[in-house]
Amino acid sequence: MPWLQLHTSVRGQFPAQAAATGDVLLSAPRSIGVGLPSGEGAIEHEVVGNDQQISFSTGNAVPGPGEAHVYRVTASQQGQVFGGYTVVLLG
Repeated sequence: MPWLQLHTSVRGQFPAQAAATGDVLLSAPRSIGVGLPSGEGAIEHEVVGNDQQISFSTGNAVPGPGEAHVYRVTASQQGQVFGGYTVVLLG
């Protein structure tokens, strides 16, 4: 992610990748407006319809100083990625 070099204030220098120490999971899809999704997580889910939401969780430890965890949650349809979110945790 090119903009992460702004965190170091040095062009071309990025935060180091923090070590993975836990699982990264997505909750099962749930209709919007009925509370936050919870329960058993997985690394992938099929979402049908426009009124669905998921939650993201990680068991990774907080990154140390100068480190980062970067997570990418993608949305795809018929094998083509068309959207998603990037979650960045900086130490």
